Amino acid sequence: MPKFTNVSPLGALEVPALRRVVEHGETVEVADERALSLAAQPATWEPADDDTREWVLAHTEPVSEPATGNTDTDPSTSSDADTAGATETTTTTKRKSARAGEKA
Repeated sequence: MPKFTNVSPLGALEVPALRRVVEHGETVEVADERALSLAAQPATWEPADDDTREWVLAHTEPVSEPATGNTDTDPSTSSDADTAGATETTTTTKRKSARAGEKA
């Protein structure tokens, strides 16, 4: 079974899934289904040994680096849409101001 060490900056942690408090620096042995959730929290739990590190690599997907550039395909959130929206707002405001000036 995989083993993890509590490295949390918060110190001791109450872990409901284990029904106990795990002290900072303490190593616990957990079932595979619990190990996945601990492996997903690297700032809090570290694999305690090489066997657990290998287990984590075998049971999790590698994290890919974020792509560079704008990969957003939603045009409403792109910088072009933001610019278009700002231009439309400015034009509308100018029209309202012009109409107000005509009435005065």
